[in-house]
Amino acid sequence: MSSQAKNSTATASDKAAEQAFTDYYLQQATKEFGDDLAKLQKAPDFKNGSLEVIVEALKQGRTTISEKDRARIGRTILEKSDKEE
Repeated sequence: MSSQAKNSTATASDKAAEQAFTDYYLQQATKEFGDDLAKLQKAPDFKNGSLEVIVEALKQGRTTISEKDRARIGRTILEKSDKEE
């Protein structure tokens, strides 16, 4: 396998792990802030675009965790889901 192919595989694997972490992080954040999010959605000035802003704000919180730890956690999530299938 060429080094370019290995880098592509590693990059795809890294992206998958990062996405798995992000999905998990957002699930946990929405559980934690569920009541507050429900109140925001009922606010009279809540618009469809507001949800996108909230999701992006929540995603920014994941950067408080190091890239190395996000990758490690993401790989663990992927491995666990592979075993469950």
